[in-house]
Amino acid sequence: MRDIVSAEKVVIAGSGGHAVPPNFGGCLFDFADAAWKRIDNANGMPWMVRDLDSPGKSGEINSFGEINYPGVSAGIPAPAHLYGNVLPLPAANGGGARGSALILRSAAAGYGSNSGSGYAHRFDLSTGLWSRLSTNVPVANSGFRTACHDPVTNRYYMPRFEAA
Repeated sequence: MRDIVSAEKVVIAGSGGHAVPPNFGGCLFDFADAAWKRIDNANGMPWMVRDLDSPGKSGEINSFGEINYPGVSAGIPAPAHLYGNVLPLPAANGGGARGSALILRSAAAGYGSNSGSGYAHRFDLSTGLWSRLSTNVPVANSGFRTACHDPVTNRYYMPRFEAA
C-alpha cells in the first residue's frame, strides 16, 4: 500500500493487521535523493515483529482502535489495513512543518482482525508523533470505503461503497 503525501515523497504509515508485523511509525521514499527513510514514532511504541493482540496478548487495542501498551502516549492508531483511507495533510492544513499522513479510518487491526478505528489520525513527518484528530462518532468499520480531498472546500471525505 502506498500513500502519496506530496509530489516529493511517498509515505507508508501505520500499516499492519491480520497478523502482519505492524508499522508503528512511517516509511518515507524521498524522490529528492531516491532513498527510503524510516521515521520512528514519538509516542513511545517499540518496534516488534508480532501483531497486536496476538495469542496471549489481548487488550493491546482500546475502544478507540488505538494502542493500549505500557508507556505509550495516547493517539497512536493500532496498525491496520489502510485501503484507500490515507491522504496527505499539508503543512498549510495543520500537517506540521513537513506535512503529515492523514488516516481517516482503519480496519482489520490486530491479530484477530476484529479491531480498527473510525477516528481520523495523523502522523507528523517532522516529529514522528501520532495524534487523534477527530472527536466525531466513529465511521462504521467497513473496508469498502476510500478517502478523497476536495481542494475547493478543503474537506476530506469518505464516500461509502454501496453494493448492488
